[in-house]
Amino acid sequence: MPDFDLSEVQRVLVQESEAYLNQVACQLQEDGRCVRTAVRWSKAAEAITAYAVAQEISVVVMATHGHSSHEHWPMGSIAEKVLRSMQVPVLLVRPS
Repeated sequence: MPDFDLSEVQRVLVQESEAYLNQVACQLQEDGRCVRTAVRWSKAAEAITAYAVAQEISVVVMATHGHSSHEHWPMGSIAEKVLRSMQVPVLLVRPS
């Protein structure tokens, strides 16, 4: 089994995530929208909720892929957890 550096994998994943979000944010900003992005290495739903509360975010917009089981809404378990825990509006969109 080859050796690999988990911290390097984490660094690359965070870097790729930031690049993707910056690209999306730039497109939205060109349309006149105010956008803020952040990447955290943590449990997704908890990190999104904590960041939104700490930064006093007025609305959370997130893409959803719906990878959860059939028992959940077709939005996915992370989006569902965020939706249930937030005190501000949450807009869920399916990527095209």
